[in-house]
Amino acid sequence: MEEARFGRHFVCLTALFILGESVIGLPYNNSGGYSVLAFIAAAALGLLVLAVGFLILEFACRFRAAAAFLYLAAAVYALYLSGAAFKEFLLFAAKILLPSTPRFFVAAIFIIVCAYLALKSREVLLKLSVLAFPIAAVGIILFFFLSFKDFNTEWLIINRLPDVKEFLRDGAPMALNVSLPFLLLPVLGEYFLPHKRKRAAFSGGVIGILLLTLCFFDSILLFGTSLAARCEFPLYSAVSTVTVGPLFTRMDGIVFCLYFLTALIKTSVCLKICVFSMKRVKSAFKN
Repeated sequence: MEEARFGRHFVCLTALFILGESVIGLPYNNSGGYSVLAFIAAAALGLLVLAVGFLILEFACRFRAAAAFLYLAAAVYALYLSGAAFKEFLLFAAKILLPSTPRFFVAAIFIIVCAYLALKSREVLLKLSVLAFPIAAVGIILFFFLSFKDFNTEWLIINRLPDVKEFLRDGAPMALNVSLPFLLLPVLGEYFLPHKRKRAAFSGGVIGILLLTLCFFDSILLFGTSLAARCEFPLYSAVSTVTVGPLFTRMDGIVFCLYFLTALIKTSVCLKICVFSMKRVKSAFKN
């Protein structure tokens, strides 16, 4: 019973981890006119990376040196992702959320909260994810349907297929920010859900990708690929330009809350995985 309950918690955590800072950054400013194809390919690649990641983890754990190298790589990558998420949130806070507040105070508060969550037991992050996930999911789905009236489907028309060089150019930022974070999910599952983690990781990954798809196509269908790629924070730009109804004109507050939660959870999870992986490295050398 406890395992099933925390399995659902882990699905929420995984989905929020996949959303991360990408929820506000897609499509990235170095994407081109083929970002739609690149995103679809990156989403599929992410699930493939997840499957391969589980296989690599199972194989590496049979050998002490391989396991130590794998966990060390996971620790380094988790630390990199936490830094990237923190940097992106700090930039968003400085330019949009709290432009008049000194950056030091914003950074200090964010770091303190992340450190608190990273130092607490795994149940704290799992329970926080259950509370945060409905806010994120409802906010993303609600805005997508409320902005439906402003969509222009002509932005999806592709006049010609890209050549290899063009596809790699547009696909590189998508693969880096959407696909590669799936590599951490097997280690994430080992820490948060020792048993039956594969199904939960795949379920959370699929849900995260689906929500990310709504965010991505929100920006594409409102601005087009070229203009959306020039926006520093495309989802915020979309929210700030769409009037959603007579009762309230915009959904800025929901997006601010959504991004704060996803960035906070991703950064905290990465710090926790970094510590967990380093402990595994230390244990591998001791045995």
